[in-house]
Amino acid sequence: MEILSIKKTQEITRILKDIYGLELGGIFLLSGSNKIRYFEGDIDIKSINNLFKNINVESVGIYFGKLFNGEIRLSFDSANLFKDRIMKNIIEISKEEMDLWFKGNSLHKDAKDGFYIIKHGKDIIGCAKLSNSTIYNYVPKEKRFRKGII
Repeated sequence: MEILSIKKTQEITRILKDIYGLELGGIFLLSGSNKIRYFEGDIDIKSINNLFKNINVESVGIYFGKLFNGEIRLSFDSANLFKDRIMKNIIEISKEEMDLWFKGNSLHKDAKDGFYIIKHGKDIIGCAKLSNSTIYNYVPKEKRFRKGII
């Protein structure tokens, strides 16, 4: 796990503002395969580095999302944690579309390609990639509804 440099942090901050209208002031960390973690609290970067050097620390902060070619797909938890601060790239879906979504289906919407927060009413139900009018479902199989539940 590595604490991102000021330059990389500024890049992440810019991407979040461009895609989601989201402005954050905490510490970003990068773990394997472009997974981003986020920490906001009373401990500073120097103290976190000391922890890494002196203790076997597996993680700091929350799993925030994943970096893909200059874009960030927010995790379900991050999307919900910051839902009141996310201002852009939100797609509202119907109850019927939500039912399909939780069964693992992709959806179709006419919008610009990119990552979007998927929302039904006041509920954030995920973050997904829209490409060629298809919203690709990233809901893990273990979190999907099984047949007969709905």
